[in-house]
Amino acid sequence: MRLQLIAACCAVALLAAPASADPGDEGTQLSSDILVYVDDDNVSVVSPQVGVRHPLDEDGGEVSSRVVLDAITAASVDVISNATYRFSELRTEVNVAGSKSVRGYLPSLSYRLSNEPDYVSHSFGMGLSRDFAGGDTTVSGSYNLSLDTVGRAGTPSSVFSESLQSHSAEIGATQVIDTKTLLRVVYSLTVQDGYMEKPYRSVPIFDGAGLQLLETTGSKLGLGNFDVHRLAFKPAEEVPDSRYRHAAALRGLRYFDSLGASLRLDYRLYGDSWGMFGHTVETAFSKAFESSLHIESWARVHYQGGVDFWRRTYSVNDATSLPSLRTTDKSLSPYWQGTGGLRVGWAFFGFEAYAQSALMYSSFLDHLFIDSRIAIMSQGGLRWHF
Repeated sequence: MRLQLIAACCAVALLAAPASADPGDEGTQLSSDILVYVDDDNVSVVSPQVGVRHPLDEDGGEVSSRVVLDAITAASVDVISNATYRFSELRTEVNVAGSKSVRGYLPSLSYRLSNEPDYVSHSFGMGLSRDFAGGDTTVSGSYNLSLDTVGRAGTPSSVFSESLQSHSAEIGATQVIDTKTLLRVVYSLTVQDGYMEKPYRSVPIFDGAGLQLLETTGSKLGLGNFDVHRLAFKPAEEVPDSRYRHAAALRGLRYFDSLGASLRLDYRLYGDSWGMFGHTVETAFSKAFESSLHIESWARVHYQGGVDFWRRTYSVNDATSLPSLRTTDKSLSPYWQGTGGLRVGWAFFGFEAYAQSALMYSSFLDHLFIDSRIAIMSQGGLRWHF
């Protein structure tokens, strides 16, 4: 679960990179990838992955499997502010999925197991898609159930064990406007119920009068001095036991003959029952060359407001008035984030290789411990089609 302290940033950094379509999908594909994430908040992640995919029909049916290993080392603000200097952790993940065309429909099933020393997740998914108008229109839907068990490192499950259940549903439609233009719209709903706190995270509580006195002296409260001014008791993080997440996304893709390249534009609107709203805009430029070389560049900007109960500092007038909801989770605070990257891919003798790199800057607008973060993400891989 300590991995969950940094999972939000790493998930966005490592998974938001655009994926190019793989040529040669007619045959079996073996793949190998490695992802590396480092930031100036003392977090590093190395993630080797291997996978296999085999087509079952010409309408998208296939079986696939992937194994992921994440090696995380962290001494971030999240870790230090909770009196831990550094930790290293391994996470393993196994994915299996299958789909098969049946009378014009494409049903699919999937399973994912994620395991780390103090967090185990089982995820089950199903989906269905169908083409209309000769393939110009595609309508799809999916449902996913995740059953998670949250523990604490070095603590027996009989002493501490919590559960989290997540239901996710998505519906989408893709429309081919003409031979050069495509539009896609998606709506997703996620319902979570259970333990969503981080068991290692405590929230500093301050005396209201003491904060006012500190302000009059012109001193600024931050990571370097918050421990001096906080009250003696250290309550654990407390967030609601349920959360409803809504997201709507729109994608446009256009090929330009004059450039011999395509332009992609995405927009995503997010809102949830905790009062958070977010906007994400991403654009990508992609060009293929006759030499089997493919280049893609992209830029992404995300902005979100904080949850309703977010406070830079939680203060009390007396020990009995402890805030019922409290957190220092950066992912629940107001912030904006910009990411830009470049991907180069090339095909040769039945193989396909790629390398990509991206730079991400995050600005936290109202956080006690951290103002900004810079991260570098690199990724490379090889595909073998046979």
